[in-house]
Amino acid sequence: MDHGASLIDARGYILQVDRSFSSSLAHELSELIGANIFSILPEGSAGSWRYGFKKAAESSRSIRIENLGSDRNREHNIYPVANAGGEYDRYYIVSRDITEMRLMEKERDALQAQLLQR
Repeated sequence: MDHGASLIDARGYILQVDRSFSSSLAHELSELIGANIFSILPEGSAGSWRYGFKKAAESSRSIRIENLGSDRNREHNIYPVANAGGEYDRYYIVSRDITEMRLMEKERDALQAQLLQR
């Protein structure tokens, strides 16, 4: 499975990113540092990320979201990062490609349905 990591501030500006994360967005590392993730992601995905940031900060816990794309499915674990004042102003995100896992789940479900029909 393909994993990637990034550090993004509360306004969505990318502070750090690894190669796997940048390639999942089809951008070079140098293009992403300082860019706003919300302007790079498709509108639906950007909304999910905003919601994840908000919920992670409110709960002080990690939040898991999924973005189901037309060709790839990705899972993102969003961890809130507090500053010295205790405010959550950054988020550490670990992302992984779950496309193959979702395809296997669909196949499993189809096989189970066939077995139940017998």
